[in-house]
Amino acid sequence: MRIIKDLTNRDTNRKKASELASVLRNYRLQFPDTSFIWLPKSAGTAIALWAMTELEPLTLDRVVLLSPAVSPVFPWMTHCERHGRMSTLSVAGRCLFLDWGTSLFGTADGVYGRSAGLVGLQETARMGSFLSNSLSNSLSNCLSTV
Repeated sequence: MRIIKDLTNRDTNRKKASELASVLRNYRLQFPDTSFIWLPKSAGTAIALWAMTELEPLTLDRVVLLSPAVSPVFPWMTHCERHGRMSTLSVAGRCLFLDWGTSLFGTADGVYGRSAGLVGLQETARMGSFLSNSLSNSLSNCLSTV
């Protein structure tokens, strides 16, 4: 099943993150005055977050993680501090995979359990305004959107 392969093929996902960072760098060079808002989804959020570590500061203006299939303790602060604001949003209908699927197969960063798309990213003392809105606080909240 492709969705499981996308989630668990961490070596390939890290390589894709480097390729993506290169594409984004070139895009920013070609369009320096264009506002850039990024919307990665599910396991792609891990690729996006890893790519962000390779980008120059403020390459991105805003990042919205859609149903992030990364662990709640993914070190997201190191990825977004250098860029614009970040939000998370759970997409209706993804609750089963963000709970059962990531508990069984692991999150994109290799942690077994509920994903950040279901329970939110862990807040830290340094968080400040980087995580502007987390709508994925619990399974009941997620299911109520279905």
